[in-house]
Amino acid sequence: MNSYIFEIDNTLLSPGQPIDSYFMRCFEQWLYKPAVASYLMKDVYLCTNSSYSDIYPRLGRKIVEGCKAVFTCNGNSIWMNNKEIKNISWKPPLELVPFLEKCVFNSPFKTRSGFNIEHLPGMISFSIVGKTANIDDRVRYKDHDKNLKERRKIINELNSNFSGIFACSSGDTVIDICEVGKDKTQILQYFDEKKQITYIGDDKKLADIIHSKFRNKLTKTHLITKWKETQELIKSIQ
Repeated sequence: MNSYIFEIDNTLLSPGQPIDSYFMRCFEQWLYKPAVASYLMKDVYLCTNSSYSDIYPRLGRKIVEGCKAVFTCNGNSIWMNNKEIKNISWKPPLELVPFLEKCVFNSPFKTRSGFNIEHLPGMISFSIVGKTANIDDRVRYKDHDKNLKERRKIINELNSNFSGIFACSSGDTVIDICEVGKDKTQILQYFDEKKQITYIGDDKKLADIIHSKFRNKLTKTHLITKWKETQELIKSIQ
């Protein structure tokens, strides 16, 4: 059976926003429709850097609980049937949080909304503008970051100066920080390498590893930039 792995932000919804109501109904219908030539439910997984408590209300109960498993916090927290079955803890270097606080203080982008440093299972989610920024502030920070490459500079410093950690951009405003080997690619250990995988998301690194790891000729990856692309894509996926 084909296993489907969906990212969430930009793939099923816009960052920080709930899923579009029309697309939600379309995706629910696709999710609960049995696979072609089978009476079995589709084998669907969600993968995100966000927490379960963040994505559950934005996607809705039917989508989240209709999936085989939900890999949250880059796979460091795994949920099945609305219960957490795995939680990987991580103790970041003592110097990491002061460094991030300094980045917030020194940033020329001065709008702040909510907390900037979020401790999650196995990772830290960091945002200059803040985790509760509204759409306008997110767009303003996205433009700011595009011009000054602020996140890229912070990521380079993190990966160069802190041994054993991996930092990367996420969405339009966030930097994910975790232990080396504990990024989203870790979820692939839970899939048989002979399986047929269909990946739908915006993580090119994960897509490339899926192509190299899963040799089934029917394995496919679809790099998505906006959820409306997913809405069109599922029309052709049975």
